Order: sequence, then structure tokens, then C-alpha cells
Amino acid sequence: MLASVHFIPCRVLLGAAVFISLMGWCIAEEDILTVRMKGHAEGLGATARTAAINFAQQEVLESVIQSMIASEDMSPFQPMFRNAERYLRNYDLLRCDTPDNATDVEIDAHVLERPVRQDVAALIRPRLPKPPKVLLIAGEQIGDAQAATIPSPGIVETTLVQELKKLKFDVSTSESVTALYPKAQLIELLRADMEICGKFARGTLADVVMLGVATTVSEGATGGGNVARTKATLTLRVFRGLDGKMTDDLTRAAAVYAANPGESGEQAVQDACIKMAGDIVVAGILAAVSALPPDTILLVLEHPNARDKVDGVVQVLKSTPGVSAVEELYYSDALARLRVTYSGPVSTLVNLLTTENHLRARTVIGREMTMQFVE
Repeated sequence: MLASVHFIPCRVLLGAAVFISLMGWCIAEEDILTVRMKGHAEGLGATARTAAINFAQQEVLESVIQSMIASEDMSPFQPMFRNAERYLRNYDLLRCDTPDNATDVEIDAHVLERPVRQDVAALIRPRLPKPPKVLLIAGEQIGDAQAATIPSPGIVETTLVQELKKLKFDVSTSESVTALYPKAQLIELLRADMEICGKFARGTLADVVMLGVATTVSEGATGGGNVARTKATLTLRVFRGLDGKMTDDLTRAAAVYAANPGESGEQAVQDACIKMAGDIVVAGILAAVSALPPDTILLVLEHPNARDKVDGVVQVLKSTPGVSAVEELYYSDALARLRVTYSGPVSTLVNLLTTENHLRARTVIGREMTMQFVE
């Protein structure tokens, strides 16, 4: 029984941890989602009330998971539902009524978002039709540098790419796009607003685009000694390639004490990357699985070279039975992306496009297809 659901995001500081890697530093911060839910159980008394609360907790967890992924199939997450209470910091019982030999409750559940995200990602990853394709671009401003640069290879890109590849992500970095985007333009992109970054993401062939910047600040030596404290902050925004929507905004910090500020800055950046490694894996999986609703086709047209070719494909799609909407997400002479709302078999659409539009299917995986024009 899902009656009313209210998500109230808040952040709660859980604590601070000191670690000795040249005396690094971090603060652990947890996201708490407050969800209001009703629960029902037959019978009266303490047992019935507990059953109604347990039911409400499971409904809370299902609602949170559905907000993360574009799927109504909750079967992969049954292990989580059997232990729903472990994803809650606590709950407030707002109401308990006993109408008609039954028990109805209403609770405010305070959900620990991070473990939910981690377990959803772990359960969904083996079911992905293909490894997520990720484009990672990261700038660094370390030590006395007056502005961020994108080094090749850089500490951030190298460290995070290694973590993503451990889980078989298909990862590319800034070097893969410098033929189209000079590094000066990519550096501007790293600090650009969401609209500009979203447009960039839609113009790539990646499922997920990650844009990050690492900066360091040296606080100097204290007490007349030679050891200085250098703090690194790594921020990273995650965008879906399909529609350019930002799905995550991550920040991690670390600090190092050392006599050489340059070396301590690099070490601090490295430590911040290690702290973020697990988060970007989860963010990448969730961005990939949330991209396509079950009635949506993503059609990528490579090298159209002329607007009228794409317009011709759009017209054919709009006249196709089962197609209810066609939206152009991005166009350039090198690449066009179309989102098609379609209720029929994918094979029918592929056959239609390849016979009616002089297109050749390069890849078709699930409901994502990439096609090239045949001259």
C-alpha cells in the first residue's frame, strides 16, 4: 500500500576520520533521504504493528530504488527488501490506527542513501547488456599552478580510469576527444554550467560523461617547522550521454603533511581519487541504467554530414506504427542523437531504417542502436 511518498533530502555529518598516509585527512558525510510512507497489516497488537512498519519500510526502499533506475522490475533487489531496515538510520512513527481488526501506520523513514546506491549498483551490474561506456575528463591545479590544466597522463584520469577498468567499464579520456575539442576548450568545459556540459555529453558516444577538477591549497608550515599541510579537493560531475542530465555531483577531500608542497599536493590528489573511486563506479552504473525507459530507443546516426538526412530519418520514424514520439537530442555533421518512444520490436525498426533510409546498422545492443549512412 503506497499512499503518499515525500522525499526530503538532507545531509548529516557522521564524523571525521584521520588516516596516516603522510597524515592525510577526510570527513565522512552521509546523505539522508526522509521518505514518508504508509503501511498496513491484518490484525491488532504489537506483532501487527511491527508487520505494518516492516511493510512500510519495504515500500520506502522500493520507492527510493525506483527513483534511481528506469525500471519497474524490482526482482533483482529482493535481497535488499528482505533486510530493508538496515538501509534506514531510523524512522519516526507518525500514526498508528486500528480500523476493522487491522493496523495502519505512517512513518517518516530516514534512508541511508549511500548503501542503497552501492547495493543497487552491485546487483544491477551483472545484468547490464554491455559495460557502460564512460568518457572521463579531469583537470588539475596543483601547487603553485595559477590555472587548471589537463595533463597527459594526469593523476586524476590515471587513478580513476584504473578503478573503472577493474569492473570492465569501457573508458576513454580527454585524449580521445582532443581532435574535436582543443584542451583549452575542455578546461573551460570543466567549470561550465550544467546546460553547456549537458550539451557536450549529448554530443559524445558515451553512456556516461564525467567531468572533474582537482585543486590543492597549501597552508604552510606551522610552529616554525618544515612540514606543511596541503589539502586537495576533487569535484566530479556525472552526466548521462543520452540526454545530458547531470545525475551526480561528487566531492572528496584529503590532506597530506610533508616538507615538499609539490609532492604533498600530488599525494593529496591521489588520496582524494582513491576515496572517490567507489563512488564513481556506483555513479557510472546508476547513470547508465537510468538512461533508457523500457519504451525508449536511442538512435545514434554517425556522420550525417547534412541536416536533411537526419530530417528524413525523423519523418520515417514518425510515420512508423508503434512510434509515438521522436526527439532530436543533438545534431552536428559528425553525430546526431535521436530519442524514439517506440512500443514495437527493435528488429522491426532496424529493418525499416536500413531499407528506407540507406542506413547500415553498426551496433544494436538492447534498445540502443548506432547506424551509419551508406553513400
